[in-house]
Amino acid sequence: DKGGDVGPLPDPRGTQLAWQLRDARGAELGEGSLQLDAFGGFALALDIPDDANLGDAQLRLQVGGGTARRWTSHRLRILEFRRPEYEVGVSASHGAPLLGESTVLSASARYYAGGGLADAPVDWVLTASPARFSPPGWDGFHFGPQPAPPWMHHYGRGGMHGGLHGGADDTQSFTAEGHTDASGAHTLQVDVTALDPPRPMSVAVEAAVEDVNRQRWAARTALLVHPSAVYAGVRLGERFVGPEDELGFDVVVADRDGALVAGRDIHVEAARLRTVLRGGVWVEERDPAQQLPGTSADAPVAFGVTPGAPGRWSLVVEPTDAAGRLNRTELTFWVSGSAPPT
Repeated sequence: DKGGDVGPLPDPRGTQLAWQLRDARGAELGEGSLQLDAFGGFALALDIPDDANLGDAQLRLQVGGGTARRWTSHRLRILEFRRPEYEVGVSASHGAPLLGESTVLSASARYYAGGGLADAPVDWVLTASPARFSPPGWDGFHFGPQPAPPWMHHYGRGGMHGGLHGGADDTQSFTAEGHTDASGAHTLQVDVTALDPPRPMSVAVEAAVEDVNRQRWAARTALLVHPSAVYAGVRLGERFVGPEDELGFDVVVADRDGALVAGRDIHVEAARLRTVLRGGVWVEERDPAQQLPGTSADAPVAFGVTPGAPGRWSLVVEPTDAAGRLNRTELTFWVSGSAPPT
């Protein structure tokens, strides 16, 4: 770089480079010197003794001496492979529970030589995040929440006593502890008592088991929690309409296998969304909604709404299953006009 203060050595050939390697506890593992090549480079092979301490070792490199001395250091991590003595497995009694149902998670730790790993600590970590689910066979229909545009964010509230809460970007983790029984097994019952908002959630499950030698191995599985036995699919004819135009759309209510379910109550509402400044914070508010009750059938049910005001609108469809559980599908549409942007 012309005019800079960094460049190659004037003539590195024959320059001696001294090196020293120390382990994580400062014990010297080796030292030596070598000559730089014409480009100031070098190649160095290090032999790690079998009794070296595990952890971060430091390789010190130095050229010159006295006031002309220049040095640097490089970190090396010394690890030891330990052959696993046991394996860990994890399973769920029900991989896709409904809201209000329970699933039992089972962790097992067994020696490869045979027998269970008894009285070993087990650490559970459950990570819940919003998921998407669409019953098969309904291409062209939208199921679930409206995908958030990149300039918007949704924030949820945390906490759990069997409840999963949050918006589209919210992820929550829950932990539990225990010990394996005489057979090397441990179980954890999961009861989902709330889903707010009513939408599917994915739960990643990890169980880690540690033996007396401090070996720690883990296994994983996943759950898909459904808020209801039925899902609502919406097919919009248009996404942009005029204030006095009717927005037509079709709604189907299907079970998780894609079969239509007739006779279920459908709550449909359309509301204009506005972004307003409250206490120095921009928040999204909904105008009073237009209510459109309906009932599902063995074919798509037609609905229509006339917005009447320009802006960004939300269309929410919530069917109710036989147990009274809700499931939410939401879409956004736009109404043309001269209203201030929101």
